Amino acid sequence: MKKNEKKNTLKITSIFLSVDGEVNPMGQGVWSVFVRLTGCTAGCSFCDTKYSWKGGEEKSVLDILSDIRKLSQGVKKITLTGGEPLEFQGDALTALIQELLLDGYFITVETNGLHSVDALLQIAADQGRQGYLSFIMDLKLPSSGKVAEKVMLSHYIDLPHNCFIKFVVSDRVDFDKAIESASFIRKHSDARIYFSPCEGGIKPSELFVWMKNSVCPSWGIGYNLQLHKCLFSNDWRDEEKL
Repeated sequence: MKKNEKKNTLKITSIFLSVDGEVNPMGQGVWSVFVRLTGCTAGCSFCDTKYSWKGGEEKSVLDILSDIRKLSQGVKKITLTGGEPLEFQGDALTALIQELLLDGYFITVETNGLHSVDALLQIAADQGRQGYLSFIMDLKLPSSGKVAEKVMLSHYIDLPHNCFIKFVVSDRVDFDKAIESASFIRKHSDARIYFSPCEGGIKPSELFVWMKNSVCPSWGIGYNLQLHKCLFSNDWRDEEKL
C-alpha cells in the first residue's frame, strides 16, 4: 500500500448498529452506529474488548462512510470506539470526523484518556459544530494496571459540558483515587463525571452505597451502569453479529 493511501485508511474491527450503553449527551439507549477501531496498547486489566486489540481490516475513509450511511437509515448518532480510536490520530481519523460532522451526525468518541482531545474539538469548533462532537473519556484507576501511571490530568482540563469523564471502580483504593481526581477535574473542566462498577471487582450496589455516603451527590457525580452488560454476554461480539 502506498504511503498516501495508508493515511486514508483506518483499521476496523467492526461497524454495526446498536443502542449506546454508555453515558453520552444524547442519553443511554439512543440508537447509534458503532465504528470499532482496531488496536490499543493501554493493556487495561479489565478490558472487555480485548479482541479488538489486534487484527481488523484496513478500510478507506470513503468505505467507512459508505458502511455508516447504509446502517444509519435516519439514525444520526455515531460512536467511535475501540480498541482506542485516538491511537490513530492523523489524517484518516480527522477526515472521518470532518465528513461525519458535515453530514450532520452527532459523534461520541470513547477513549481511554491517554491522548489529548483538544485538536479534534477544535475541528468541530472550526466547522461551527461544537455541540456535535463529544468525548467519553476514561480516567484510569490503580486496578487497571500500569496504564494508571500514564494518566495526565492535563488531558481533562477545559473540556466542554457535553463531554463525560468515566471512572471504572474495582475497589476502595480505586474509589478514593477517583474522588481525589474528580476534585481536581471539577475545578478545571465543565465535563460531567460518572463512576461505574468494574464487573468482577465490586458489586454494583456496593459502589452505589459508597457514592451515596460520599461527596458524589453534592458534587453531581453520576452512577453509570453499562446497558450492554444487561443485554449481552461479556463477549460483545455477540452484539456485533446481530
